[in-house]
Amino acid sequence: MTWSKANSILHRYAESLLKTEEIQYLAIVNDADSNNDNDFALELGVSFDIPTQLDRPSTHIGFQNPAFYSSKRDKIDSYNKELFINLPEIEPINEITIRKVNKISSQSTIPVEQGNRIKSSNKVNKGTIGALVRLDNYPDDYFILSNWHVLMDDSGDMSHNILDDHKNVIAEPFWGINNKYYDIALAKIIPGYNVEQSYETASVRDYNSIKLGMDVEKFEYIGPRKVKKIISSNAFVKVYTNDTTTNYKIYKNQILVEKVSVSGDSGSVILSSDSKDVIGLIFAGDSQNVTVCNHLHLLANFDNIIPKYLYQYGKNSYLMPEISFRKLLINKSFSE
Repeated sequence: MTWSKANSILHRYAESLLKTEEIQYLAIVNDADSNNDNDFALELGVSFDIPTQLDRPSTHIGFQNPAFYSSKRDKIDSYNKELFINLPEIEPINEITIRKVNKISSQSTIPVEQGNRIKSSNKVNKGTIGALVRLDNYPDDYFILSNWHVLMDDSGDMSHNILDDHKNVIAEPFWGINNKYYDIALAKIIPGYNVEQSYETASVRDYNSIKLGMDVEKFEYIGPRKVKKIISSNAFVKVYTNDTTTNYKIYKNQILVEKVSVSGDSGSVILSSDSKDVIGLIFAGDSQNVTVCNHLHLLANFDNIIPKYLYQYGKNSYLMPEISFRKLLINKSFSE
């Protein structure tokens, strides 16, 4: 089907479908049964077992009659679940694929690795320094780019410090966005760190140049680089914030990548394998199959001014300053 039709269906049904516990995402992907790069399908990420006959990403199922696994049935034509019973006027569509994934959650955890891990002084879990940032309107400062859930309190309170693996104070929370599209934040590095000698300016891919199936990598200081492919650049994803099945948030317009992250990788950047352009910022993933990234091009557009705003959390509000990106910096070792 066309991108326009797939996108229309995605936005019409995604949030209703994601209320079903077993469905973890709905995304636009390339149609695996077509040789046309402009032929698209919708993919459901499901968190229960799929029969062997269906356990491949290219399996097509009917939109009104999805062939999902039920342990109480043993015939392939009986693997059905009534997942769409409350959805109005769903048209029959054949271009639906399924992929087995586990529950998707934030990629931060108690640290087990050395390197570029960081944490908030009032949290146990750690994340990652994704890149360094220079801002036009704060020309004397360097900033860490990572996730909101790594650098900030849920409330938006910024009265804490950012620590490295050795519990040294290296930065303080400065700015962030935490909504249905972004889990992104900046922390201002404290004076005295000489960083630019080992970093170089990176380009950020815009939305239209992020192609399905393109090769990407997570930034790694050590060890072999793992080349993975983009599954979708436009996914609705249900991300759990703890181990319950009820406490989750739906993110829209997200990048799905074949699994490239582990616990603690929240805040890492994904880069194109060919040009080393920045593609997105990791913030979630399941344990085996997919990594989820925020788009960055609108925020890191070097001609764009992001106005100041009040972040509301309950009865509290916190003022986020106006910012304008000048440079996004990555370590030179990645492009060598």
